[in-house]
Amino acid sequence: MRTVSAVCQLTADTGHCEGSDLRILVLSAVGEAYNNIVLHGYAGRKPGSVQMKFQNCSRHVRVEIRDTGASFDPNQAPDPDLEALPESGLGIFLMRSMVDEVSYVAGSPNVLTLVKRLAGSCETR
Repeated sequence: MRTVSAVCQLTADTGHCEGSDLRILVLSAVGEAYNNIVLHGYAGRKPGSVQMKFQNCSRHVRVEIRDTGASFDPNQAPDPDLEALPESGLGIFLMRSMVDEVSYVAGSPNVLTLVKRLAGSCETR
């Protein structure tokens, strides 16, 4: 999570965004994704690795998360009933609320990509 925070800070240092807001949103989305992988993807299975790849530029922060746990299609997750104040089942909803793009490719590895867009021109770091 320190690496995620550092990537967000590097992006904020370009002057194209508010660093603390960006950091909170991206850290929260990545934290939800990681928890889902650990609690659900590797549940009842031999523990495996979770790999993250980052791209920050003046247009976006992109986090690609790879794992070899059980596949799960986030497009099949129902929207939660927020009126019922559910204690679980909010992970995908929260990720989508915090970042601009959530994409997923099932396989070995599973690849979840989270993108938070900003303003400006792109420079890969």
